[in-house]
Amino acid sequence: MHVLVGAIVDIKSTYQISRLNWQGDPCVPKQYAWEGLICSFSATIPRITSL
Repeated sequence: MHVLVGAIVDIKSTYQISRLNWQGDPCVPKQYAWEGLICSFSATIPRITSL
């Protein structure tokens, strides 16, 4: 999990993303999933499967 957080922080820095609020689940609700993420909804807890 920590590797994924590091990847997201690196992407934020590289592309100068200025998202003010990074709290909450980036996959849910499904219709508001963060742009650029692919999430798996087959498990009990949605998971990011690709960036």
